[in-house]
Order: sequence, then C-alpha cells, then structure tokens
Amino acid sequence: MRPTFVIGLTLALASTAVATFSEACPFLGSLIYEPIFNKCVCLVGIKKLDPKPECKVVIKKDLLGILKWCEATCPAPPQPSHKPKPKRNQPILMPDGTISRCPSAMTACPLEAPPSLNGERATATVSMNDPYECVKPEEDLYNCGGCTMLGKGTNCNAITGVRGTSCNDGKCMIYTCQKGYTLTVNEDGDQECVRKTPRRV
Repeated sequence: MRPTFVIGLTLALASTAVATFSEACPFLGSLIYEPIFNKCVCLVGIKKLDPKPECKVVIKKDLLGILKWCEATCPAPPQPSHKPKPKRNQPILMPDGTISRCPSAMTACPLEAPPSLNGERATATVSMNDPYECVKPEEDLYNCGGCTMLGKGTNCNAITGVRGTSCNDGKCMIYTCQKGYTLTVNEDGDQECVRKTPRRV
C-alpha cells in the first residue's frame, strides 16, 4: 500500500495549482499551471483564458520536478514623452548667407493665426518674429497638406467622428471612426466619418 500512497501523493502535488496575480492576465486574473494540458492559463473567476500574447510565459518547477507553477514577463507599456513641444524654431543661416525659417522639405507654420489680409487667412503674412514650428505637410497630423493656422491644411485629429487617422502625402487617411459613426467616401473622393442614421422601427 505504501507505493500506491507515494504515487498518489506525487500526482496530487503535481496537479496542485500555484495561483499568482499576473499582469499577463486580465484584471484580477491569476496565472496558474494547468496539468491536464501542460500549459499556463489565466484563471478569471471560473473561466480559464490564455495569457496575453505579448507576454512571455514559462513553466517553472521545483528541484524534484513535482511542483510546477507559471511565471510571466510582459513588456513595459509605452510611456508618454515628456519632451516639451518647442514654442518656436530658430531661423537657419543657409550656406549662401540667406536666412531660412526651416530646413529643406519643411514648412514654417505659425503657432497662432496671424492677422489676415481681406479677412482671409490664406492671404495672411507671417512675420519672422512670430512664433512658428517646422513641419512636413505631407505627414504632419495637425498640418496635413499645409499650415492649418493659415487655412491651407487640415488637422486630421479634429475631423468630426474620427478615432484613428494619419497624414499621408498631404491627405488625411481615416482608419477608424468613433462609436456612432461610419467610414464613407464623399463625392470628392475624401474619407469622412458620417453619423449613423438610427434605424426606424
């Protein structure tokens, strides 16, 4: 009877779940070893879910190889940049002695709307003393296609109903819309997010 008892005890220890709260699992989920499938799972209430795919999960065991548990390593979440946005750029002295606001392939866009001529921002003039920033209108999210403050570009992030967007070749590209909006293409061939029409019962 003793060998049977030892074998039973060994199996009992091997199947013992060592649960630990882990960042590899959903909120309040515990990472445990599942002996039946020989893998690690997340125990959330009575549900067993797979760990997050971006996390590396390994099975650990004691010196005798009887007790097993799981450990996970997850990548650190991206941290927001604390680098302040420059209030203004400094003029650049070109090789020929002339002064340029920005490097080549970049455009000087004012940070504030300058006084316009004839009431139109498109005819406004920007003084060298006015605060500005150097942007690439072909890819700048806030000055896509031109300087927004001069009325020549588009702030892709400010388009109504937009959730995910980017600026490609000076044109706003919409990937996803906010809840309640649907992505469509207008008569001009431009993407836009249009509010969904409630269904009539």
